[in-house]
Amino acid sequence: MRAYYVYCREHDISLSHAFVQPHASRFDELLEDGSISSCAARIVERNQEGIVVSGAFLLATQGVTTDEILVYPPASPYMPEEDSSRTFAFAVPNNLPGMRWICRESLAQGASAYDYPLSSRFDEMDTLVLFEDVLVPWERVFMLGDERLSMRFFQESGFHVHCGHQVLCRYVAKTEFALGILFYMAETLDRASYPSTIDKITEVIASFETLKSLLVASEAGAAPDRFGSMLPDRRPIWTANVLFPKMYPRMIELIQLLGGSSVIMIPSERDFASESSEAMERYLRGAGIDACSKTALFRLAWDLSSSGFGGRQTLYERFFFGDQSVVAGRLYHAFTDKEACIGKVKAFLRSKDE
Repeated sequence: MRAYYVYCREHDISLSHAFVQPHASRFDELLEDGSISSCAARIVERNQEGIVVSGAFLLATQGVTTDEILVYPPASPYMPEEDSSRTFAFAVPNNLPGMRWICRESLAQGASAYDYPLSSRFDEMDTLVLFEDVLVPWERVFMLGDERLSMRFFQESGFHVHCGHQVLCRYVAKTEFALGILFYMAETLDRASYPSTIDKITEVIASFETLKSLLVASEAGAAPDRFGSMLPDRRPIWTANVLFPKMYPRMIELIQLLGGSSVIMIPSERDFASESSEAMERYLRGAGIDACSKTALFRLAWDLSSSGFGGRQTLYERFFFGDQSVVAGRLYHAFTDKEACIGKVKAFLRSKDE
């Protein structure tokens, strides 16, 4: 792992990653009734050169355009084995023999940054990567067989905490961006002083300030881990991970509610170069803004809230760290003040007898 870290640093390697397996692979034990064989990713052979891996992994984002891919399926927490053929971690170039990539449909609907301000520039291709008897050299194998060790590495390396801190920074930036869109929409529609508009925007302001506070709290509570690295306080991070998957869809809904028909009726860039441009300038202008600029704003609102790209973003934020029950469980088990909270209630109940 250390050698590979240095290799990536010195050669400026871009990495995709894959942790999740398709549904049938994750629940293959339910299919193994004698008539259907397992399709879970596994080691099918070990030899002098390395391990031979077969299986499939989901959502290797940017997989076809990166240099390499890190593959690390989470170990099963139930009755962990010491020599499991399904437990491994490795990183390989993305063009080894036996590797195939299957891409989803592109959400970049056009090249115009005016018509598609987000999707034309920021659509990151998601892929299904297939390993069909791929030879992984021993020097690229980081973990092999030991499920307990695999779980310990996830936990003790602070993987979710460090990743969660970066993600919380994204939460803050993304919320600020959505808030800016809402403020600008309210101005151009001349509705900034409407009580209903204030209610909508204030809801996002509260989310923005909450996320900023959680970020500050995670950093203020940071402490060195046993390896000497600063580790943010996990509880504010886990809290943000519970809140944001609910906050983000609501922000998208508020953009749609505030925009209304203006998010639906949005001409294209070419329309402003047509013979209809004079009429569009007359009928589609906003408060203190020309029609072309107003349309650009509402095309942005549409691309974030209502396009295929926007829908993918909403799903992405809903399930980034997994199902809500998994995310909630992470916060529940990381909360270390349970006994103190119960103790205060017990003390209060005792005080009535004094």
